[in-house]
Parts: sequence; structure tokens; C-alpha cells
Amino acid sequence: MRSDTGAPWRRADRVPIRSDTWRSPLARYQQLNPLDYMFFVGNEVRKRLGLPGVNIQLLLELGAPLDLAGFQRALAGLHRLYPATAARLERAAVSGRPRWRLDVEPDLRRAVHVRRLSPGTPEELHLQSERLLRGRLDAEQGPALQFHLFRG
Repeated sequence: MRSDTGAPWRRADRVPIRSDTWRSPLARYQQLNPLDYMFFVGNEVRKRLGLPGVNIQLLLELGAPLDLAGFQRALAGLHRLYPATAARLERAAVSGRPRWRLDVEPDLRRAVHVRRLSPGTPEELHLQSERLLRGRLDAEQGPALQFHLFRG
């Protein structure tokens, strides 16, 4: 089957576009999906109790130094494909509901933090990663996806 332009129909052409999943190039906000909202509410409760927030931490040890410039280029590409990874969390003025602000300029300095371990021992790495876990990710000031690179 062909469209009016003669191009073959694709599956995406037949699937109705829902307003909450389609993103125009000028989209400014993305509402939280149910899983994001559940994590947000749990995080707010933990904040009120003075407990650490919900962060996902992945610890990778590399056998050679990471190409930081290449990593940042790859992250910039990720931000273009998935704008919510560079988004900032904010609340709607009228309803107060949380949402992702998509039209922020990606700031790789806030997304990639490089730290020097001194001394460069496994114990120091463990101590620094524990500090990260006990801290809070501030998604209102920085991007939701952040990387902390330890060198040592």
C-alpha cells in the first residue's frame, strides 16, 4: 500500500500518534511517565525524612584511561536522541506536577564530573562512591543523567 506521495507505508504511519509520546522539535516539556513519577514521589518522601534519594549507580573499572573528549561527544549524541537525558526537573506553575524541561541547552560540564582519587586505592574508590550514594542528585539544577569519573 502506498501513501499519496508514493512512499511505502511504514508501521509508524499506521500507528496513531499519542500526544504524550510524540515529541515535536519545539517541545518544551515532557510529563513524567508512571515509573518516573513513582521514583519522584519516593524521592520526595526520602528527602523529607533526610534519607538519600533514589540514584542508579553503575561502577565500571576500565583497563585504560577513558577518552574524555570522545565520551563527551557520545553523550552529546545521546542528548540529541533522548532530550530527557539532558533535561532539568521542574514543577508546572499551575498544577505543581513535576515535568522534564526539554528545551535546556545540554551542559556537559554538569553532566560529566571528573575526580582524581588521592590516593588511588580501591579503598578510596569505595569511599568516594559511597559518598555519591549518600548524596542527592539535584535534577533541578543539573541534568538527570550524570557521570562521575574517578581517576587514580
